[in-house]
Amino acid sequence: MVTVLLLLALLMQRSFGAFSRAMARAVVSCWPVIVLYQLYGGVAGMQFTRVGRWFAQVFADLATPLTFPLLTAVGASIIAIFVPSSGGQWIIQGFVTVTSANALGATPQQGLLALGVGDQMGNLLAPFWVVVAAGIARIDFREIFGHLVVFAALWFVVGVSIFTFVQ
Repeated sequence: MVTVLLLLALLMQRSFGAFSRAMARAVVSCWPVIVLYQLYGGVAGMQFTRVGRWFAQVFADLATPLTFPLLTAVGASIIAIFVPSSGGQWIIQGFVTVTSANALGATPQQGLLALGVGDQMGNLLAPFWVVVAAGIARIDFREIFGHLVVFAALWFVVGVSIFTFVQ
């Protein structure tokens, strides 16, 4: 798919020179995203080294089958503030979550669901989409944010409880 999109971009620009100039102009506004995804890739690659295995082992040693969903959701909540992409978050946390689940006798699915709770915390507590929606609706963002914090707290407690006790 990436190759197809690259070829389409080249065709639309009609020459390599025009493509290069268009990319130079585009990078001025999107360089943070380009750098961010390279950092995701670096962190994701780290999990397949001794550091990643060590981190997974430390996490498994700290957790129990009962605290595994809570610790996974807390970790995911923290990471979700900095990684606004569910896929990027899974790339960063997936190895540790699955490895820890297997070491504890929990299921990877339980870890994935707990990770999803944490991911939603990032969406609720760092809601860039709400800023845009509030601007369009001409509503003060501060009024909406309080409701999101209450909903996030409820979602976290209910979600972690379900993924801990319902199997």
